[in-house]
Amino acid sequence: MRAFMGKRIRQSGSARGRLLFDGEVEAAIARYMDVGGVSFEKEIDLRNAPRAGGASQKILFEKAEIQRGNNVYSSEESLDLVYTLDAADDFDGVRFMMILFYQDGTRIGKAESEGFAVRRGRNEVPVSLPLKCLADGQYYFEISVLQRNRTFAREKCDCIRNMIPITICNTEVFGVKGEHWRSDYWGHVMLKPIRVTDCR
Repeated sequence: MRAFMGKRIRQSGSARGRLLFDGEVEAAIARYMDVGGVSFEKEIDLRNAPRAGGASQKILFEKAEIQRGNNVYSSEESLDLVYTLDAADDFDGVRFMMILFYQDGTRIGKAESEGFAVRRGRNEVPVSLPLKCLADGQYYFEISVLQRNRTFAREKCDCIRNMIPITICNTEVFGVKGEHWRSDYWGHVMLKPIRVTDCR
């Protein structure tokens, strides 16, 4: 790592190229490892983030605030954050959709929230996403806000890709302390142990 890493860390993602650290190589490596090898921002400003095409923009993401001091999790934890939304009107039946990707772009899975209501203007909505069964590695999300239109069809209001990078680092897997699940060899999801239901 030292052979490839300079003394500066630049941010990737929506604020690509912003200088995050300028110092000695060892301090840069320590800083990089402290945040799980991916940049961490507690408050992510989404107002000028690149949007996916085709969204109605009736409800827009303004900000995502991570409810902890880093982006390193175990698969026993939840990703807790508060989304700030700007709504053009009052809407019922609004939902969040978060699609999880592995660092190489492999789509891992999708989660949706229950329906909730927003009022015209600024809305702060806390959410919690369990990270159960994820193997070690670096991940990121595509985040969307959806609502039902007048014909009760689902309508995507806003969609932002390559957001909220996280690192999963499990210190215990299947009760073996200190053993890490190696996603390079075993995939991205830790399946539960096989149960022997009847031995004849």
